[in-house]
Amino acid sequence: MRFSYFQLFSVLAWFSSVHALPSPVSSNTAEPVERAIETRDQGPGISLTNKSSKQVTFYFYNNYWNGDGTAGANFDHPDDPPTTVAAGATTFVSLPASFKGRVQRGNLLPATWVEFQLQAEDGHAHGDVSLEQGCDGAATITPVGGGPTGGFTEDVLSGAPAAAVVNKSDGTKALGSTMGNWNGGPNQAAIQYLQTAVGQSKAYITGGTGVPDIMSTNNQFNVVFY
Repeated sequence: MRFSYFQLFSVLAWFSSVHALPSPVSSNTAEPVERAIETRDQGPGISLTNKSSKQVTFYFYNNYWNGDGTAGANFDHPDDPPTTVAAGATTFVSLPASFKGRVQRGNLLPATWVEFQLQAEDGHAHGDVSLEQGCDGAATITPVGGGPTGGFTEDVLSGAPAAAVVNKSDGTKALGSTMGNWNGGPNQAAIQYLQTAVGQSKAYITGGTGVPDIMSTNNQFNVVFY
């Protein structure tokens, strides 16, 4: 199950794709990996780790709207303020329990999305990693305190076929969107490459099923960007 997007207003409706919100019952079938930090006392939020070799500013996007199993992705209005994390550092970002959206590197697409909601109807947090709007590097999501992990840690940008790679407006490279958006349709080369390099068992590539719903009973996640 997943917490997801792609039913937008008018101008974006032509490339809509709807997925269900996470089920109150987590599948939690992914393998555990490294935890960022231990349980914190700050309340709902995420422990955000920047594993890269340079400082990164991360942006949070709360959904435009949330419905019965659907959500409207927020592409252009990130929450303020963004969070800047030094290379190799970790910070805890407190968020309202009502947060339902994503965090990503910077505010440009294509980008890897770590999607999560901090308090579902079952009272728990649920999340996943999505590459449907591109991939600018690896990311993982894990319950604070330990548990199964979603996402991946491999460097999939190096060695990617040229047809799968696009340039962001700031000149950095990323793998193209597998779902398409106002910039164009799905990047078929990215789809084929990511299905092998990552696989649907770790992150959403073209929607559907098979990606574990990562659940946190304390409404906190470790989110690591590589």
